[in-house]
Amino acid sequence: MKTKPKYALWQRILAMITVIITIALLIATFVTAVIGSPLYMGFLFAAIIFPILIYVILWLATVLKPSEDNIGGKKEEKEESS
Repeated sequence: MKTKPKYALWQRILAMITVIITIALLIATFVTAVIGSPLYMGFLFAAIIFPILIYVILWLATVLKPSEDNIGGKKEEKEESS
């Protein structure tokens, strides 16, 4: 029995690209720090900001994605039973 993958192919590809870019930024930051390049601060800034931006984009995607419970734009409140 074949199960459906949890994430789509494009999501897995984008995740791998993100990991590769993050690793490349960290390596570039380390190399520029060792050789004393003036590009060090730029790579350090990018190495800090890039993962934060990815996190914010993913967070916004989950917040703005319509849920299955909220189809049609109407929010129904569930009654609590005591």
